[in-house]
Amino acid sequence: MKIIFFGLGSIGSRHARLLRRYFPQHDLYALRSRRGDKDNTVQGVTELKGWEQVDEVRPQAAFITNPTALHIPTAIECAKRKMALFIEKPISDSLGGLEELLRVVENYDLVTYVAYVLRFHPVIVKLKELLAQYPPRVMHVQAASFLPTWRPGRDHREIYSARQELGGGVLLDLSHEVDYVQYLLGPVRKVKACVERRGKVTVDTDDSADLLIEAAQGFANVHLSYLSHWPQRRIVVYSDAATLVGDFNAGTITIYAEGQDPQRIDMPIEKDELFRRQLAYFLEHSQDTRMMNNIHEAKAVFESLLEMRRQDGA
Repeated sequence: MKIIFFGLGSIGSRHARLLRRYFPQHDLYALRSRRGDKDNTVQGVTELKGWEQVDEVRPQAAFITNPTALHIPTAIECAKRKMALFIEKPISDSLGGLEELLRVVENYDLVTYVAYVLRFHPVIVKLKELLAQYPPRVMHVQAASFLPTWRPGRDHREIYSARQELGGGVLLDLSHEVDYVQYLLGPVRKVKACVERRGKVTVDTDDSADLLIEAAQGFANVHLSYLSHWPQRRIVVYSDAATLVGDFNAGTITIYAEGQDPQRIDMPIEKDELFRRQLAYFLEHSQDTRMMNNIHEAKAVFESLLEMRRQDGA
């Protein structure tokens, strides 16, 4: 299969590198906006100069890994060319163009996938299984780290995460948590949100978000932050029979039940392996319009995110 990349920054380069390593049968291309930038060159990726060359190559799939604000315009152009779409999360930073994209996808019956990679993390995979035994009442979710440490050697204020015009901000950037809350608890019924810029790590966009989500099967309290010098990514599930604590960084789930010793399940995973599993899923379902987290499913998460921003006037 011919695969074209739009954006070869940190996440795009990771996807391309893993495709070359684990799925070398595919031909990789990229339409670049910064050609000649050695820091962003990926071995084995053929760079194209414009859409005319894209049309000559005729890729079957597009990896849309450019800044968030450019996702939908790029996806529309690719969909018009009948490419399968792998869209890095979130779908965009606004609803602008989304209905047009959905129309083109439906007209051509295209395969789509929105890349929320934490669905492939062993903690989420195991929790999805355990919640049948321990029905959730309330979840407490936290994702906190320090934005300036994300890209060593690069001014963090230049990356899209720190800039509103590029679709950055902690709510959209760390929207994995909102996605897996809905994955575990079902559709959102109601949200309350406080989304603000409280520190100085971004140029002009939110760095802190506190969310209260009422879903079909329970409540979730979600805290997202760019301001923490203590990196944390964890989920606590309160059930009638037990409390389950999932730690993504450690790769563990600990089950606390009355009258029993804590039961710890170890599931360490390397970051590359997490992304490899996601790529394998997309490639294995590249003909399946009903694949998990297609654009129709992901639209519900995206609309929830925008509702949270509207509530706070962000």
